[in-house]
Amino acid sequence: MKQLLFYISLVIFLTACSENTGDASSSDTTTVIPSITDTLHSKNILSANDYYGSNDSYYEALNKEGTQTIVTSETPIFEDSLLLERSQLSLFVGEEITIEKSCGTITRGNWAEPVYKISYKTGEDIFYGYLSQSSIACIQDTLKSNKIVLLSLDYNNTSDKFTGNIFLMDQSRKILSTSQILFDIYKEGKSPYSFYYYFSIGEIEENLGLEGIHESFYISAGYDACGYPHITNIFLWNDKKLLLAPETYSVSDAGVFYANGQLYFPADSLGRPGYVVQIFEVVEQIDGPEHPENNVEYYNKDSTVILYKWNNTNYTFSKADTVLSTSRKYSYQTSDY
Repeated sequence: MKQLLFYISLVIFLTACSENTGDASSSDTTTVIPSITDTLHSKNILSANDYYGSNDSYYEALNKEGTQTIVTSETPIFEDSLLLERSQLSLFVGEEITIEKSCGTITRGNWAEPVYKISYKTGEDIFYGYLSQSSIACIQDTLKSNKIVLLSLDYNNTSDKFTGNIFLMDQSRKILSTSQILFDIYKEGKSPYSFYYYFSIGEIEENLGLEGIHESFYISAGYDACGYPHITNIFLWNDKKLLLAPETYSVSDAGVFYANGQLYFPADSLGRPGYVVQIFEVVEQIDGPEHPENNVEYYNKDSTVILYKWNNTNYTFSKADTVLSTSRKYSYQTSDY
C-alpha cells in the first residue's frame, strides 16, 4: 500500500491553498515555548499516525465497477435498482460479491445512497441482483496478521452525520469485533445529501507502546481542497475488542486559517509513558498594524496539549486536564514576486 508522510501531504495541501511565499519575522507579542508544529518540523519528529493511505473517493459511486467487496450486514437481494422488489435470496455477513455497475442512488432519510448491480456465486452458478451502499464494504484492507478491516457507510438521521461502520474479520470471514464512528464531513447540496470525500485504511506497523495493544490501524476521510477537514481515526486491537482513540483532524483555508491535530503514543518521540498525548494547533490570520511595504501578514497561533491516561486493566482512555495551552502572535514577510 502506498503511504506518504502526513506532514508532506499537509505541506503540499497548504501550498496549493495559498500563493504567498516568504519568511517569518520575529515579532511575537507573548513569551511562550516554541510551537509544537515548529518543533516537529525542526526535529523531523513523526507520530504514529503520520500516514496518508491510498484513496477511494465517492463521486458517483464508492465501489468501482468490477471490484470485489464483502457484505457487512444480512440483506435481501433486490430484483430492481429502486430496491422495491425483493428476491427470495439473502446474503449474509462475510459473503463476497462483485460490483457490476453503479445504478444511481435512492433516498434513505437524508442520504442519496448509492445502489449497485451486483453478482455473486452459489456453487458454480452466478446470480445477479441489486444492493445499496450501506449493506456492503466500500473499502477494505488486510493487515499483516491477515485480519481484514472493512468500512461500510450509512447515514445517521438523528445526528445528521454520515456513519462509518468498522469490522475486523479473520480469514474465515468471522467478525472479531466491530466499531462505529460519525464522520463530521461536509455535505454537498441540500437533502438528500451526498459528499465528495476520500476514505482510506492503513496499518500502523510501529509498536505504540500501549500495554495490551497488539495491532493498530487508522481510517481517514478527507478531500484535497481548501476548507475541507481531513479526519483520522485510530483503532487499537487488544485481541478482544477494537478501541477507538481520540479523533484528530486538519483543515486549511487559503492561508487564512488552518487547524492541525495529532496523537502521540508512548513509543513516539513526543510520547509519555502511560499516556496518549493529543496536540492541536490553530493558526488564523489577524489584522495588524499598518506596514509601509504592505507585504506583512499577521497571524495568531494557539497550541493545546491534552493527556489521556491509559488504563491497562480495562483498556480505556481517561481524559486528563489540559496541561499546556499557549498563544502567540507573529508576522510573516511575503515576497515581492
